[in-house]
Amino acid sequence: AWRPTPHVPPFAPNGRRKRRKKDKKELKRRFQKAREGWMVAAGLDACAASAAAALVSPIIAVIDVAVVENASGLRKLGEGMKHHGKKALNSPSKFFTSREFQAVWALYAATYATANWLDSYSRLKHTDAHLAKFVATTLVNLQMGISKDHAFTQMFSVVAPHPFPLKCYALFTLRDCITMGASFSWTQDASDWLQNVLGMNVSKADLTSQLGCPSISQLFTTPMHLLAVDIYNRPMVSNRGRLLFVKKEYPGTTVARVGRVGIAFGIGGVVNKMLVKAYNSI
Repeated sequence: AWRPTPHVPPFAPNGRRKRRKKDKKELKRRFQKAREGWMVAAGLDACAASAAAALVSPIIAVIDVAVVENASGLRKLGEGMKHHGKKALNSPSKFFTSREFQAVWALYAATYATANWLDSYSRLKHTDAHLAKFVATTLVNLQMGISKDHAFTQMFSVVAPHPFPLKCYALFTLRDCITMGASFSWTQDASDWLQNVLGMNVSKADLTSQLGCPSISQLFTTPMHLLAVDIYNRPMVSNRGRLLFVKKEYPGTTVARVGRVGIAFGIGGVVNKMLVKAYNSI
Protein backbone atom coordinates (compact mmCIF):
# COMPACT_ATOMS: atom_id res chain seq x y z
CA ALA A 1 0.00 0.00 0.00
CA TRP A 2 1.14 3.54 -0.72
CA ARG A 3 2.42 5.49 2.23
CA PRO A 4 3.15 9.21 2.21
CA THR A 5 6.77 10.31 2.62
CA PRO A 6 7.38 11.67 6.11
CA HIS A 7 7.53 15.44 6.04
CA VAL A 8 10.77 17.00 7.24
CA PRO A 9 10.33 20.56 8.47
CA PRO A 10 12.40 22.95 6.33
CA PHE A 11 14.24 24.32 9.33
CA ALA A 12 14.77 21.08 11.19
CA PRO A 13 18.43 20.78 12.34
CA ASN A 14 18.97 17.34 10.79
CA GLY A 15 17.43 18.30 7.46
CA ARG A 16 19.44 21.51 7.31
CA ARG A 17 22.73 19.71 7.99
CA LYS A 18 21.93 17.11 5.34
CA ARG A 19 21.13 19.77 2.76
CA ARG A 20 24.34 21.67 3.56
CA LYS A 21 26.41 18.52 3.26
CA LYS A 22 24.70 17.62 -0.01
CA ASP A 23 25.22 21.15 -1.36
CA LYS A 24 28.92 21.06 -0.49
CA LYS A 25 29.37 17.70 -2.19
CA GLU A 26 27.54 18.92 -5.27
CA LEU A 27 29.61 22.13 -5.39
CA LYS A 28 32.84 20.18 -5.06
CA ARG A 29 31.75 17.74 -7.77
CA ARG A 30 30.89 20.57 -10.12
CA PHE A 31 34.18 22.34 -9.44
CA GLN A 32 36.19 19.18 -10.03
CA LYS A 33 34.33 18.57 -13.27
CA ALA A 34 34.87 22.14 -14.44
CA ARG A 35 38.53 22.04 -13.45
CA GLU A 36 39.10 19.25 -15.93
CA GLY A 37 38.10 21.61 -18.71
CA TRP A 38 40.96 23.27 -20.56
CA MET A 39 39.70 26.82 -20.16
CA VAL A 40 39.33 26.60 -16.39
CA ALA A 41 42.67 24.85 -15.94
CA ALA A 42 44.42 27.35 -18.21
CA GLY A 43 42.87 30.29 -16.39
CA LEU A 44 43.88 29.02 -12.95
CA ASP A 45 47.37 28.21 -14.19
CA ALA A 46 47.72 31.73 -15.60
CA CYS A 47 46.53 33.28 -12.32
CA ALA A 48 49.10 31.29 -10.33
CA ALA A 49 51.84 32.27 -12.77
CA SER A 50 50.89 35.95 -12.71
CA ALA A 51 50.83 36.07 -8.91
CA ALA A 52 54.20 34.32 -8.57
CA ALA A 53 55.74 36.62 -11.19
CA ALA A 54 54.38 39.73 -9.46
CA LEU A 55 55.98 38.60 -6.20
CA VAL A 56 59.53 38.19 -7.55
CA SER A 57 59.67 40.69 -10.44
CA PRO A 58 60.47 43.88 -8.43
CA ILE A 59 63.79 42.64 -7.06
CA ILE A 60 64.67 40.87 -10.32
CA ALA A 61 64.12 44.10 -12.27
CA VAL A 62 66.39 45.98 -9.86
CA ILE A 63 69.15 43.35 -10.18
CA ASP A 64 68.87 43.14 -13.98
CA VAL A 65 69.19 46.89 -14.46
CA ALA A 66 72.09 47.09 -11.99
CA VAL A 67 73.96 44.26 -13.74
CA VAL A 68 73.59 45.90 -17.16
CA GLU A 69 74.66 49.30 -15.83
CA ASN A 70 77.68 47.73 -14.14
CA ALA A 71 78.73 45.89 -17.32
CA SER A 72 78.40 49.07 -19.38
CA GLY A 73 80.37 51.15 -16.85
CA LEU A 74 77.46 53.45 -16.09
CA ARG A 75 77.26 52.60 -12.39
CA LYS A 76 78.88 50.10 -10.01
CA LEU A 77 76.83 46.99 -9.21
CA GLY A 78 76.22 47.81 -5.55
CA GLU A 79 75.48 51.45 -6.31
CA GLY A 80 73.04 50.47 -9.05
CA MET A 81 71.11 48.07 -6.83
CA LYS A 82 70.92 50.67 -4.08
CA HIS A 83 69.87 53.42 -6.50
CA HIS A 84 67.12 51.46 -8.25
CA GLY A 85 65.98 49.84 -5.01
CA LYS A 86 65.42 53.30 -3.50
CA LYS A 87 63.56 54.41 -6.61
CA ALA A 88 61.24 51.40 -6.32
CA LEU A 89 60.54 52.11 -2.64
CA ASN A 90 60.15 55.88 -2.96
CA SER A 91 57.97 55.82 -6.09
CA PRO A 92 56.25 52.40 -6.25
CA SER A 93 53.54 53.53 -8.68
CA LYS A 94 56.15 54.86 -11.10
CA PHE A 95 58.26 51.73 -10.68
CA PHE A 96 55.41 49.27 -11.27
CA THR A 97 54.41 51.11 -14.44
CA SER A 98 58.00 51.32 -15.70
CA ARG A 99 59.14 49.49 -18.80
CA GLU A 100 61.76 47.47 -16.93
CA PHE A 101 59.31 46.07 -14.34
CA GLN A 102 56.67 45.25 -16.92
CA ALA A 103 59.22 43.49 -19.14
CA VAL A 104 60.43 41.32 -16.25
CA TRP A 105 56.91 40.54 -15.03
CA ALA A 106 55.72 39.57 -18.52
CA LEU A 107 58.78 37.34 -18.99
CA TYR A 108 58.26 35.29 -15.84
CA ALA A 109 54.47 35.25 -15.95
CA ALA A 110 54.67 33.77 -19.45
CA THR A 111 57.39 31.29 -18.46
CA TYR A 112 55.55 30.05 -15.34
CA ALA A 113 52.23 29.88 -17.21
CA THR A 114 53.75 27.80 -20.01
CA ALA A 115 55.18 25.34 -17.49
CA ASN A 116 51.82 25.17 -15.68
CA TRP A 117 49.88 24.55 -18.88
CA LEU A 118 52.15 21.68 -19.89
CA ASP A 119 51.86 20.19 -16.38
CA SER A 120 48.06 20.43 -16.58
CA TYR A 121 48.07 18.79 -20.00
CA SER A 122 50.25 15.99 -18.69
CA ARG A 123 47.97 15.49 -15.68
CA LEU A 124 44.68 15.57 -17.56
CA LYS A 125 45.89 13.40 -20.44
CA HIS A 126 48.02 11.09 -18.25
CA THR A 127 51.04 11.57 -20.50
CA ASP A 128 54.68 12.52 -19.98
CA ALA A 129 55.21 16.12 -21.13
CA HIS A 130 58.74 16.40 -19.74
CA LEU A 131 60.42 17.13 -23.08
CA ALA A 132 57.57 19.31 -24.34
CA LYS A 133 57.75 21.36 -21.14
CA PHE A 134 61.47 21.98 -21.59
CA VAL A 135 61.10 22.94 -25.26
CA ALA A 136 58.08 25.21 -24.69
CA THR A 137 59.44 27.04 -21.64
CA THR A 138 62.81 27.47 -23.33
CA LEU A 139 61.25 28.95 -26.48
CA VAL A 140 59.05 31.35 -24.49
CA ASN A 141 61.87 32.40 -22.20
CA LEU A 142 64.30 32.77 -25.10
CA GLN A 143 62.02 35.01 -27.11
CA MET A 144 60.93 37.26 -24.26
CA GLY A 145 64.21 37.10 -22.32
CA ILE A 146 66.39 38.12 -25.24
CA SER A 147 63.96 40.92 -26.14
CA LYS A 148 64.14 42.13 -22.54
CA ASP A 149 67.95 41.95 -22.41
CA HIS A 150 68.20 43.65 -25.79
CA ALA A 151 66.04 46.52 -24.52
CA PHE A 152 67.90 46.78 -21.19
CA THR A 153 71.30 46.80 -22.90
CA GLN A 154 70.22 49.71 -25.09
CA MET A 155 68.33 51.57 -22.34
CA PHE A 156 71.10 51.47 -19.75
CA SER A 157 74.21 51.62 -21.93
CA VAL A 158 76.75 54.44 -22.19
CA VAL A 159 76.98 54.10 -25.98
CA ALA A 160 74.49 55.25 -28.59
CA PRO A 161 71.92 52.58 -29.57
CA HIS A 162 73.06 50.45 -32.52
CA PRO A 163 72.10 47.07 -34.07
CA PHE A 164 72.42 44.09 -31.76
CA PRO A 165 75.24 41.78 -32.98
CA LEU A 166 74.42 38.16 -33.79
CA LYS A 167 77.10 37.06 -31.31
CA CYS A 168 75.05 38.66 -28.52
CA TYR A 169 71.92 36.80 -29.59
CA ALA A 170 73.87 33.52 -29.71
CA LEU A 171 75.34 34.02 -26.23
CA PHE A 172 71.97 34.98 -24.72
CA THR A 173 70.37 31.95 -26.38
CA LEU A 174 72.95 29.53 -24.98
CA ARG A 175 72.68 31.20 -21.56
CA ASP A 176 68.90 30.81 -21.44
CA CYS A 177 68.92 27.21 -22.72
CA ILE A 178 71.17 26.20 -19.82
CA THR A 179 69.09 28.18 -17.32
CA MET A 180 65.79 26.70 -18.55
CA GLY A 181 67.16 23.17 -18.44
CA ALA A 182 68.39 23.69 -14.89
CA SER A 183 65.15 25.34 -13.78
CA PHE A 184 62.50 23.05 -15.28
CA SER A 185 63.99 19.84 -16.65
CA TRP A 186 66.84 18.91 -14.33
CA THR A 187 65.16 19.67 -11.01
CA GLN A 188 63.16 16.41 -10.90
CA ASP A 189 66.25 14.31 -11.67
CA ALA A 190 68.18 16.18 -8.99
CA SER A 191 65.34 15.66 -6.51
CA ASP A 192 65.26 11.91 -7.25
CA TRP A 193 69.03 11.73 -6.72
CA LEU A 194 68.79 13.55 -3.39
CA GLN A 195 66.06 11.17 -2.25
CA ASN A 196 67.76 7.96 -3.41
CA VAL A 197 71.39 8.77 -2.56
CA LEU A 198 71.19 11.18 0.37
CA GLY A 199 67.92 9.91 1.81
CA MET A 200 66.08 13.27 1.79
CA ASN A 201 62.32 13.29 2.06
CA VAL A 202 60.34 14.33 -1.01
CA SER A 203 59.45 17.89 0.04
CA LYS A 204 62.97 18.75 1.17
CA ALA A 205 64.54 17.23 -1.95
CA ASP A 206 62.12 19.10 -4.23
CA LEU A 207 62.82 22.41 -2.51
CA THR A 208 66.60 21.88 -2.55
CA SER A 209 66.66 20.99 -6.24
CA GLN A 210 64.31 23.85 -7.18
CA LEU A 211 66.54 26.37 -5.42
CA GLY A 212 69.91 24.76 -6.18
CA CYS A 213 69.82 23.81 -9.85
CA PRO A 214 69.09 27.27 -11.27
CA SER A 215 71.63 28.87 -8.95
CA ILE A 216 74.43 26.46 -9.85
CA SER A 217 73.79 27.01 -13.55
CA GLN A 218 74.78 30.67 -13.16
CA LEU A 219 78.38 29.69 -12.52
CA PHE A 220 78.49 28.72 -16.20
CA THR A 221 76.12 31.25 -17.76
CA THR A 222 77.42 34.46 -16.18
CA PRO A 223 80.46 34.68 -18.53
CA MET A 224 78.08 34.38 -21.50
CA HIS A 225 75.97 37.24 -20.19
CA LEU A 226 78.99 39.45 -19.54
CA LEU A 227 80.48 38.73 -22.97
CA ALA A 228 77.22 39.57 -24.74
CA VAL A 229 76.87 42.92 -22.95
CA ASP A 230 80.56 43.76 -23.52
CA ILE A 231 80.37 42.92 -27.24
CA TYR A 232 77.51 45.39 -27.57
CA ASN A 233 79.14 48.12 -25.48
CA ARG A 234 82.72 47.72 -26.79
CA PRO A 235 82.60 46.19 -30.27
CA MET A 236 86.26 46.95 -31.08
CA VAL A 237 87.90 45.42 -27.98
CA SER A 238 90.31 42.49 -28.46
CA ASN A 239 89.59 38.99 -27.16
CA ARG A 240 92.18 39.48 -24.43
CA GLY A 241 90.41 42.65 -23.34
CA ARG A 242 87.10 40.80 -23.14
CA LEU A 243 88.62 38.00 -21.07
CA LEU A 244 90.08 40.54 -18.64
CA PHE A 245 86.67 42.24 -18.41
CA VAL A 246 84.89 38.94 -17.66
CA LYS A 247 87.53 38.00 -15.10
CA LYS A 248 87.12 41.35 -13.34
CA GLU A 249 83.30 41.38 -13.29
CA TYR A 250 82.68 37.65 -12.85
CA PRO A 251 82.63 37.35 -9.01
CA GLY A 252 80.21 40.19 -8.25
CA THR A 253 78.00 39.56 -11.26
CA THR A 254 77.81 35.83 -10.50
CA VAL A 255 76.65 36.52 -6.96
CA ALA A 256 73.99 38.92 -8.25
CA ARG A 257 72.80 36.51 -10.95
CA VAL A 258 72.74 33.56 -8.55
CA GLY A 259 70.50 35.62 -6.28
CA ARG A 260 68.41 36.76 -9.23
CA VAL A 261 67.87 33.29 -10.70
CA GLY A 262 67.41 31.82 -7.25
CA ILE A 263 64.57 34.28 -6.74
CA ALA A 264 63.11 33.83 -10.23
CA PHE A 265 63.18 30.05 -10.57
CA GLY A 266 63.76 29.11 -6.94
CA ILE A 267 61.39 31.22 -4.86
CA GLY A 268 59.17 32.11 -7.81
CA GLY A 269 59.06 28.50 -8.95
CA VAL A 270 58.22 27.27 -5.46
CA VAL A 271 55.43 29.85 -5.02
CA ASN A 272 54.05 29.01 -8.44
CA LYS A 273 53.97 25.29 -7.62
CA MET A 274 52.39 25.94 -4.22
CA LEU A 275 49.59 27.97 -5.80
CA VAL A 276 48.98 25.28 -8.43
CA LYS A 277 48.89 22.56 -5.78
CA ALA A 278 46.57 24.66 -3.64
CA TYR A 279 43.81 24.94 -6.23
CA ASN A 280 44.34 21.37 -7.44
CA SER A 281 43.70 20.12 -3.92
CA ILE A 282 40.32 21.87 -3.62
